[in-house]
Amino acid sequence: MTIRILVVDTGESALRIARSIVEMGYIPVGLYTYNNSCNRRKLFKYDVKIPDLNDYNGILKIAEDYGVDAIYPGPSFLSEDISFARIVVERGFTLINTPVNLLEKMRNRVFIKKLFKEYDLPVCNWSVVKDVDEVLNFTREHGFAVIVRSIYGGLTSVLIDEKSVRDFFDKIKTETVDKIPKEFIVEAVGNGFKYIEIQLISDGSNVIHLYDRDISILFNNRVIVCEAPSHIVNNEVRKRYLNQAVDFVKNTGFIGVCSIGLVYSIRDGSYYFVDFTPRLKREHYVSEMITGIDIVKKQLSIVFEKKLDIKQDNVSPSGCSIGVFIDTYNPFKKKYSSGIIRYYSEPHGMGIRIESIIDNNVEINPEFRDFLSSVTVCGFNRYEAIHRLENALNQYVIHGIDTNIPFIKSIISHPVFRKGYYTIDFIDRNWFDLMNEIKNMERLHAILLLSVLETSGRRIDMKSIKNRIISTERYDSRISSIKRKAWFYWIRLRRRVSRK
Repeated sequence: MTIRILVVDTGESALRIARSIVEMGYIPVGLYTYNNSCNRRKLFKYDVKIPDLNDYNGILKIAEDYGVDAIYPGPSFLSEDISFARIVVERGFTLINTPVNLLEKMRNRVFIKKLFKEYDLPVCNWSVVKDVDEVLNFTREHGFAVIVRSIYGGLTSVLIDEKSVRDFFDKIKTETVDKIPKEFIVEAVGNGFKYIEIQLISDGSNVIHLYDRDISILFNNRVIVCEAPSHIVNNEVRKRYLNQAVDFVKNTGFIGVCSIGLVYSIRDGSYYFVDFTPRLKREHYVSEMITGIDIVKKQLSIVFEKKLDIKQDNVSPSGCSIGVFIDTYNPFKKKYSSGIIRYYSEPHGMGIRIESIIDNNVEINPEFRDFLSSVTVCGFNRYEAIHRLENALNQYVIHGIDTNIPFIKSIISHPVFRKGYYTIDFIDRNWFDLMNEIKNMERLHAILLLSVLETSGRRIDMKSIKNRIISTERYDSRISSIKRKAWFYWIRLRRRVSRK
């Protein structure tokens, strides 16, 4: 009988996981919330609506009703929820994740810090804190910037000054009471550091790394731009910390997919180990693109076949990959958008990978906070990858709701990003530049739209033109077509001018 696997994830990675499950000969069962089911989810043999992914009993009831054999939490933070893991195993399901006994230990950041020290890995000054005052006391002794994360995962933020510390704690108070962490780890990382992650896979004896990736660009406590391998890391330094990471995983006896985080100084090449994540992460796309290895398939093999069928000698990176994550957050309005997607068109071409849960006429609920899609590109080198990503984002059309695509475009066009010397405080330090870039692009877009409308003899609604500068309106299909053509001609004109 073919194994049925329930994927407990509603974001863009759910379909990516389902694809690997199908290719392994298993049957995927999906979950979706609200009304965000779309035709592309037909990849799931069964697709079931569930209002709340925190409803453990509801998830397990669906698993029982649909004859599920295994449950895969995917890259969601449910993967680090020990209560969920225990219930899954107690109810007789196979857990596609780190074994429960290892998960209980390895998800504890304080325990990990002590292990780092025990194995002589370099670490930053750190402390356990409970509130804003204790964080500020820590910064008075060690300075900014600091990384604050909950002890049991699920929340990470880079704080660069006192205001950002207070804003962070004010924001988490708006969350449901039972979701607010009681304790945090605060680490002093200083200025001029990148956040690097090492992707690892282990069956308990055979451990391999899939090289590193740069996840320094965080916004709203999650990564929105990542690249692999890290551009400016010295090869000798990279080799050293990759070997240290592999040895660490071997010594701990860890089984499954994990990543080890470190901060790397762009000034002197020093680095410090800061985190261990015992689960699959969304940023794994870029690691797959440069190595050609399907991480989800390897994780399934470890669970069902008890072995990892690839050695480190068979892993080698090729080119550069950059990935971005698309959501509905509008940085001008400082809130998430909702509505019905009136027109949807994805970019296509060599080296472009799209993972998406949306399509035409899909409704996005006001409470939806997951990523809509991801765009991952791979090029022969970083220069080619950046230009391929730019072209892909210019071709990506989502009408009916706001998205962060303009924000991401402003990031990858910024001179600091182009040079590769961006650090963990990049967005905070360049916020006004990024917002001005978006405004300039939108103004040019509005001007081009205005000129095209005048030429076509259409009646011009100046109020709509003005609103277009700061938000996306629901235009009819004709206006949408004109906008795409206007943007296309503007890109061509800008390239010609830049060449001259």
